[in-house]
Amino acid sequence: MTDPDKYLAVRKYIEGRDGRGLPYKPRACGWDGCNCFGLVRLFYKTERGILLPALEGEETDAGNIAGWFGREIARAWEPVATAEWSDCAVFNRGGDHRHVGIMIDAVHMLHIEKGADACFEAARGMSRKNQFAGFYRYAG
Repeated sequence: MTDPDKYLAVRKYIEGRDGRGLPYKPRACGWDGCNCFGLVRLFYKTERGILLPALEGEETDAGNIAGWFGREIARAWEPVATAEWSDCAVFNRGGDHRHVGIMIDAVHMLHIEKGADACFEAARGMSRKNQFAGFYRYAG
């Protein structure tokens, strides 16, 4: 995939299927809305044809994301120093992995948070620089 194609692929998440941004929706993983982990699952299914396992009890929020990452990272993800397209940026909140975004290039990620639509921004921006836990590449 060329660089322009990568950015075009991301537009559908930011603009949504109806021209509005993909909204945050707790415990969800779909075009009508999702949480941060749901967005990763939707992206991987749509862009890479990879079905990532659901969280226990299906989609859930931050508390279970922490546990899932511990198991899933050990199973199928490798830490990397420099991010590439589709790697994940993982963030700690309260000492656990609690937020995740999808890297579009070495600097920018696609992510979604409570109270906001899906957006595209710097992974290590000022609001997250102290929460950054690392980049991970799917090796499953």
